[in-house]
Amino acid sequence: GRKFDTSLVKELNESSRVCIETFKRFRYQDFKVEPNMRIPIEWDHFEAYLSSMSSKYRVRYRRARKKLDGIEIRPLTLLDLDAFKERMHELYLEIANSAQLNLVNLNPNYHIRLKEKLGDDIHIIGYFLDQKMVGFYTLLVNNKSIDAGYLGIDSKYNLSYQIYLNMLYDMVDQAIGIGAEDLIFARTALEIKSSVGAIPEEKVLLVRHQNPILHRLTKEFL
Repeated sequence: GRKFDTSLVKELNESSRVCIETFKRFRYQDFKVEPNMRIPIEWDHFEAYLSSMSSKYRVRYRRARKKLDGIEIRPLTLLDLDAFKERMHELYLEIANSAQLNLVNLNPNYHIRLKEKLGDDIHIIGYFLDQKMVGFYTLLVNNKSIDAGYLGIDSKYNLSYQIYLNMLYDMVDQAIGIGAEDLIFARTALEIKSSVGAIPEEKVLLVRHQNPILHRLTKEFL
């Protein structure tokens, strides 16, 4: 019984052309944004993943790992999430507010509620320097796929410790350990994600605004 202004259908493959055309008959407009970045997991262990890299990228990996010296990395429990929720929200907003397009801001209790509901199907990893949280990332288990969720990073430490790049390596390592078939990085920071092996996949999104005039402008706006 709720009214809404806009409906969005997202993440359809180009191969779903019949489905896309069906939505378009109901006045949905199709559009594309940056491609989805995905790593097919083809390795049994992390060393095999490193061996598959060119020497240039193995050198980059070793350099990034050295810069991580002094950072403690550990999974966050429900108690941790409650204790660090304000700091996590602060770090999340630092990333979200720098995004070109951000449709929603999370509630500070978001990760706590996710962990309560999903249990072992969500992994939230914290990065600490002298007991201070300087970053975190989230992985969600979706059958044989792993989806990278929201993350947060303290920009003052990101470059000197290569936190974001090391997070990407850690996500790959974790996905291999879980036995996933692919790791979905989503559609930001395309260049650095491609450097760790992610490949771009075009996705089709469809949108419909309930106001006919605004509907005609929606695609141009997007």
